[in-house]
Amino acid sequence: MSLPDALHILLVEDEPGDALLVQHTLRAASGGHCNVTWAGSLAEARERLAEQPMDLILLDLSLPDSAGLATVTAARNAARDTPVVVLTGHDDPEFALKVLEAGAQDYLVKGGFDGDALMRAMRHARVRAQLEARLTQSQQRLELALAGADLGLWDWHLPSGEITINARTVEMLGYPLAEFDSTADHWQGLVHPDDLTARQDARTAHLQGEQPFYEAEYRLHHRTGSWIWVFDRGRVVERDPYGAPLRMVGTLLDITERRSAEQALKESETKFRSYVESAPIAVLVTDADGHYQEVNSAAVALLGYSREQLLALTFDDIVPDRGRLAARSYFQRVKEEGRADGEYQLQRSDGALFWAAIHAVRLSDGRLMAFKQDVSERRRADQELRIAATAFESQEGMLVTDLHGAILRVNRAFCELTGYQPHEVIGHTPAILNSGRQPPSFYTEMWRQLERDGYWQGEIWNRRKNGDIYPEWLTITAVTGPEGGVTHYVGAFSDITDRKEAEERIRSLAFYDPLTGLPNRRLLHDRLRQALASSSRNSRHGALMFLDLDHFKTLNDTRGHDVGDQLLVEVARRIASCLRERDTVARMGGDEFVVMLEDLHSEPAVAAAQAEGVAEKIQQALAEPYRFNLPADRQDEPLEEEYHCTSSVGLSLFMENSDNLDELLKRSDVAMYQAKAAGRNTVRFFDPRMQAALEARAATEAELRRAADRNELRLHYQVQVDANHRVVGAEALLRWAHPSRGLVQPNDLIPLAEETGLIIPIGLWVLRSACEQLRRWQGHPATRQLTLAVNVSPRQFRQADFVQQVRTLLEESGTDPSRLKLELTESLVLHDIDDTIGKMRQLRGIGVNFSMDDFGTGYSSLSYLRQLPLDQLKIDRSFVRDLNSDPNDAAIVQTIISMGHILGLTVVAEGVETAAQQQFLVRNGCQIFQGFLFGEPQPIERFEQTALRQGALPYTSH
Repeated sequence: MSLPDALHILLVEDEPGDALLVQHTLRAASGGHCNVTWAGSLAEARERLAEQPMDLILLDLSLPDSAGLATVTAARNAARDTPVVVLTGHDDPEFALKVLEAGAQDYLVKGGFDGDALMRAMRHARVRAQLEARLTQSQQRLELALAGADLGLWDWHLPSGEITINARTVEMLGYPLAEFDSTADHWQGLVHPDDLTARQDARTAHLQGEQPFYEAEYRLHHRTGSWIWVFDRGRVVERDPYGAPLRMVGTLLDITERRSAEQALKESETKFRSYVESAPIAVLVTDADGHYQEVNSAAVALLGYSREQLLALTFDDIVPDRGRLAARSYFQRVKEEGRADGEYQLQRSDGALFWAAIHAVRLSDGRLMAFKQDVSERRRADQELRIAATAFESQEGMLVTDLHGAILRVNRAFCELTGYQPHEVIGHTPAILNSGRQPPSFYTEMWRQLERDGYWQGEIWNRRKNGDIYPEWLTITAVTGPEGGVTHYVGAFSDITDRKEAEERIRSLAFYDPLTGLPNRRLLHDRLRQALASSSRNSRHGALMFLDLDHFKTLNDTRGHDVGDQLLVEVARRIASCLRERDTVARMGGDEFVVMLEDLHSEPAVAAAQAEGVAEKIQQALAEPYRFNLPADRQDEPLEEEYHCTSSVGLSLFMENSDNLDELLKRSDVAMYQAKAAGRNTVRFFDPRMQAALEARAATEAELRRAADRNELRLHYQVQVDANHRVVGAEALLRWAHPSRGLVQPNDLIPLAEETGLIIPIGLWVLRSACEQLRRWQGHPATRQLTLAVNVSPRQFRQADFVQQVRTLLEESGTDPSRLKLELTESLVLHDIDDTIGKMRQLRGIGVNFSMDDFGTGYSSLSYLRQLPLDQLKIDRSFVRDLNSDPNDAAIVQTIISMGHILGLTVVAEGVETAAQQQFLVRNGCQIFQGFLFGEPQPIERFEQTALRQGALPYTSH
């Protein structure tokens, strides 16, 4: 390999043999294109370089007058632009790196290269020297550009904290370059304390890759003690192989003058804004598109928006729809002509409209400034003047009289309403219209109010020319003169015949039942309030009778609502026929009627007898046959049908002035339901004990709803044993630890929970608690084989997601499903046999066991027992109790046990209380026993202390 042109090469080598070898290698490799000059020392090399420029230096580092890295430095100083290739006997990579850092372009080990390697090294050295020269030129141009832009330059080596800066950077701070400490810590100390956090956040965001550049404006401490503002911008230019930043480069610009100018401008704007803000007229500034950018307090007050709300609006937003087109045209005129005036309707934040006089100008930056003032009052005054000219010819009848009441003028509507022509009434007083219905005192009071207030308004009856009397709404206004005295009266009136008729219809709808025409609940309340006051004042009893038709729903369902309505109308008529004129019958809705009897005897017993007599009379009347006309489309039935109806009546007496009308009605309602419970077609008086029981039940229900949240629910456990008295499991029984009533038993708790629907969340709590208890038992050898039976409510079992609920509880608790036994009643199973079997099989598939609870008390059929995936039959305690004394119970128990064996089911007997009972059961093949003989239901602590001691149940004969 050879170089393209002849090169002048200086070989600096003190060993002649090595020098000859290198020269020979060069001549052979270059084909004679290298002119080699030999120097034996560094001093001789300097002389040769002074005599003639060289293209390249081959340099040995061990010379008589120099050695090591200093030789490289000396050679570069002697010929700064000449590339150097070091020839040395040291084969050490670290030393080679130091040689290159000292300025050499390449590095060869003696004896380890041939001609081609030497030529490549020389060529690479020349190329690298050219690149370094270009880089130097580029750096010089950069320095010139930075100087022209007045920019400081910094180069930060992050691992070491060293920062390389140019002269302009320290000039900004008033330091000579040689005196400036260019470390990161020193630079940090120059930053104003208030700006440290923002500068650090900006730098961190860039270093973490969140921002492409690092940019920050902050203050630096000048050498004179003042502060200068700088704009600092840079970016990471080098990272390690793992992506961590190693080096950042950036520029620094002194922006102190710009910040000072900005501050001055800000102060000027602040003054201007204060003038605008204090202006008494609304000032608003928008951009060219109408978006509000500035508003003053007067604008906020005028438009009713907050300042923030206004700045989110446009000019269109405060203009009503119907005026938007004209307002936009005005807005465009301001932009084109530079200014414009006008009056436009605007809309406040509450929707209220007002008129505003607007003067707007276009500012130099293209924005628009508008001055707005509310001129609604002026426009309203103008409008009133225009209206006054036409108001007299309105649809209302109008007349003007003098101070003494003589008619001076009437309008066309007056003539149309009264039938009189102007010449027939002018000069007369309004008394010409008098109907005679109002007494003289009415007019006396009218004039007294006119003189006092200058105004009267009210309803009056007047007479037309043809004699018709009609109601009118009349307004009379006194007109005063400049001195304050009355000069005229103006009357305006309208015919309110239609309104009066509508009011009467509304009153009828509001207070009367539209079907029967009887008073409704509202009117009954009014009359009952009056009756209470009268009863209290006269010390005489009244009575409330709540009446409900028996089986009315059946009639509606079978014969339709039309027939039902016929019955209700006839019932209303018959009840009313049994009452005195002062009594009241009302329809409350549906088939419920209320009768209010007044002025009964002062003695309660006598009053009760009177009320009962009326109730029986009503019942007799209602019991008479009814004949209904059937719909015409029912051709297969007779046109008339006979129907018999009975009623249940609840009665309560009153003799008090009470505001609690609902309570009085409720007493009769309770008594009526008591009558229904007694078999219907009967009369019952209100029983305070029944009411107390209902209130107690309502209170208990409310407390039960909060029982779970208050941690008042408990589980007690009753042991189950085999024939050898070994504990095989337990049944979990719910208790309620009431804070005042103590432990509430299931007989009082479960029915209430079932009726109210609370059994669903309570049942879920029981299942969750049982699963958690089974999980605890699984952790101990003495209890891990126990089963736990849980009663499942029908409402709980019929939930669509019941199977998923059980699965979730088992999974969350980590309980072995085979240890859980769900007890179902026969009534639950029979409700929907297909759904029951489906749910049981799903749960049976994951290992859950099932027991038929209270077996024998329901419809015990082999046909469905064979279909159910049961594990146990549980003999009801009612059969176990008397099996030693009642042959029938003994036979039933034997049959149940035999049936269980035939079906392959375990038989459990509950309610075992005596040894004799257990012995009978054992003899007949019963496997599992539960009852007071073995243990009463106990809290878990006592259960585990007694029943589970050593895995056996302590047994004593009772």
